[in-house]
Amino acid sequence: MVEFEDFDAWYTRARPEMVSAMCALGTPIDVAVDAVDEAFTRATEQWVQVEGMPNRDGWTYVVARNFARDTMRTETNRRRILRTHLSEAPVHEDPPPEVHELRRLLEPLNDKQREVVVLRNYFGMTEVEIADAIGSSRGTVSSRLRGAYKILRRSTRLVASAIALGVLS
Repeated sequence: MVEFEDFDAWYTRARPEMVSAMCALGTPIDVAVDAVDEAFTRATEQWVQVEGMPNRDGWTYVVARNFARDTMRTETNRRRILRTHLSEAPVHEDPPPEVHELRRLLEPLNDKQREVVVLRNYFGMTEVEIADAIGSSRGTVSSRLRGAYKILRRSTRLVASAIALGVLS
């Protein structure tokens, strides 16, 4: 039997974080909301297994990410078909304003680096938990994080230098 108090507390805490993280990784807000809601629905259906997981956030994130990817692939195919028949493709809503800033900060990173940085820093997942969540080895996660942090440090120094020189304000 599902302990809904435990599920409700988890859902209330984790849902907004997951939607924001997915948006920060480039998922349109409407797709992110649908994907996260679908992941939590699947969690309730499999609650006996999910409840005992050491990192149910990671499991739920992977389910949401996969659902979002499938949705976006379907949407991309639909747009391609519509473009041949219509002049406009469907438009997505904008994500919350703070997501734009996070996207801007993570822009220099590739998709895989962006994903591990968000999982590490936004969800507080360990390298082992990230590796399990995305289906990679811990060494791969460590390497992606190291490369991402190097790029972000370099990017931060460039922005600071440009501000000091008066090029940026």
